[in-house]
Amino acid sequence: MGIDDEEITWLFCIRRTLMQMLRDRNYLVEDCEINMTKQQFIDANHAQKMRKYPTTLYFTAAKRNDDSDQICVFFSAEKDSSGVDNMLRPSMKAIVVFKEKLPNINKLRRQCGAEIFQEEELLVNVTEHALVPKHEVLTEEEKKALLEFYNISDSQWAAGLPWIRTTDPIARYYGLRRGQVVKITRHSELEGQSVIYRCCSHS
Repeated sequence: MGIDDEEITWLFCIRRTLMQMLRDRNYLVEDCEINMTKQQFIDANHAQKMRKYPTTLYFTAAKRNDDSDQICVFFSAEKDSSGVDNMLRPSMKAIVVFKEKLPNINKLRRQCGAEIFQEEELLVNVTEHALVPKHEVLTEEEKKALLEFYNISDSQWAAGLPWIRTTDPIARYYGLRRGQVVKITRHSELEGQSVIYRCCSHS
């Protein structure tokens, strides 16, 4: 079954967002992957690779400074996570992109060991929206220094910082886990630059 131009464009946009997302999470993604043109996408048969039903392991990426820390990206046309569960290994980091809208998507995200996205959620990069401020995920060392600066103890940090939910689109883009802290920098013509910190919490 062929793939028409509209679906090729759809998949091209999804792939670009995925590549940007992984690089923003500090995975090793080359510039040529980010800057790939639609024609290069077509020539490399990426659309066909992303549409190998019912479920396909599309690609893997490793962290820049730790090639043992890898994440796998799957594309699936399943109606639930059953087909993907059989492919996941214990402790495997994985992103599963479903073609169809799934019922009880938030419940599925909690039950499945992988990160769950629907294709339409990846058509655009949410961090590039004009109204979305700059977000930076703090390392554990940076988080510790922040808590020490504000004199917040280990037992108080969750209550001492505003929250960002794990279901927030930005939290999902960066793959935030409970307890991680994100730095948010806003720019305003009236107030100049302001910085706030939020702690990731379960929804």
